[in-house]
Amino acid sequence: MSLQKFWEVEEVPSTDTVISPENRVVIEKVRQSMNYKDGLYEVQIPWKDGIPSLPNNYEMAVRRLENTEKRLDRCPEMKTSYQNTICQYLDKGYIHKVADPSSHGDKVWYLPHFPVVRPDKSTTKVRIVFDASATFKGTSLNQSIDQVPKLQRELPEQRELPDVLLRFLKNPVAWHF
Repeated sequence: MSLQKFWEVEEVPSTDTVISPENRVVIEKVRQSMNYKDGLYEVQIPWKDGIPSLPNNYEMAVRRLENTEKRLDRCPEMKTSYQNTICQYLDKGYIHKVADPSSHGDKVWYLPHFPVVRPDKSTTKVRIVFDASATFKGTSLNQSIDQVPKLQRELPEQRELPDVLLRFLKNPVAWHF
């Protein structure tokens, strides 16, 4: 009896039963596109139904940028912090300046961004949020990408951290699909 209780407590419930068939397709799409290159993992964007034809949203992105700049002009400290973060992103190659927006034609989507201010934080009071849910002509980047499912348990009574730690015991690698 005590041995049976031991295995009931120690048993790691399978996450396979939680994942829907639709989510399995997305996970497989991500798995097949995963590539290890120069010490980094690369994964293709899991587009819905192939690569979409998003409309060129340049005007909307510029309008959003102008509004963000007006807001930042009212608070010089926030503006400086925002500019510093943008410069860091440029230096690290996360973003790049587009020299001639008209040279890209219609095969382009600009990602608007805005500041989120957290005065209670001691390290990063201003952070940049890239708005993939911004819509233009009835579509957004988020609507064009399959959402990769959360692989941790979602039920409140099932603690996520113990599940993750127990998977270290069950599998040869800690992160897997």
